[in-house]
Amino acid sequence: MMGCASLEKMHIVYTPTEWKRKLLGRTNPTKAEKKKWGKAKAKKEITVQKLRELGCPIPEKVTSEKGNQVNFKYDCSDALGIMVAHLLINNETIAFHPDLFTEPK
Repeated sequence: MMGCASLEKMHIVYTPTEWKRKLLGRTNPTKAEKKKWGKAKAKKEITVQKLRELGCPIPEKVTSEKGNQVNFKYDCSDALGIMVAHLLINNETIAFHPDLFTEPK
């Protein structure tokens, strides 16, 4: 945020409550979701599931520069969730390319 301000670039800050409510229609997982995934994991998993419903192909893992498989799902879900919520707030159309997270061969 500081970088945007110093470069005089437009930036918008959404609180977790704001973007989750717009994306999910709520801010917390249900009791059933907490039971299914556990309380801590459910908070992230509801965002992942919603993004997948919208067609965003979030992979479980990706290959690092060193060739190792690393967890990725939760690292990107909040960033994508905020972006999608921003588009929804501004009544933009959302479409994800099916190869969004396809690794190069």
